[in-house]
Amino acid sequence: MKNLEENGDLIKKDDISSETGRPKHLYFLSEQGEEKLGDLRENLSKYFKFIKERFPIEDTNFDHVTFLKEATFKVWSSPVEHVIQRDISDEEKLEILTRMESDLTKMLEKILKEKKKLSTNQNEK
Repeated sequence: MKNLEENGDLIKKDDISSETGRPKHLYFLSEQGEEKLGDLRENLSKYFKFIKERFPIEDTNFDHVTFLKEATFKVWSSPVEHVIQRDISDEEKLEILTRMESDLTKMLEKILKEKKKLSTNQNEK
């Protein structure tokens, strides 16, 4: 991200979020970044067309143009907000958030287990 910012492809804005209580850096594409994104989509589209021509499938529903046009990393920068903003039912949102919560709980349990192992190892020394 820092390299993209230094190259002029991204613009960084600092944000102190009251929800997380810690500084966050919000990155946005600059005009130069938007141009590069357009070029990247165009080049990737050529690869998808090449693959589609070389490996035809009888019933393919994959629309690479739409995929490249709508692809986003927003889901990774703010996954909860991404789910909430989606145009899906509240039931689907609840289901997705419940799965996310379960995954995070499992990850936290693993972290605690590893911390406990490290602490035990350190105490034995």
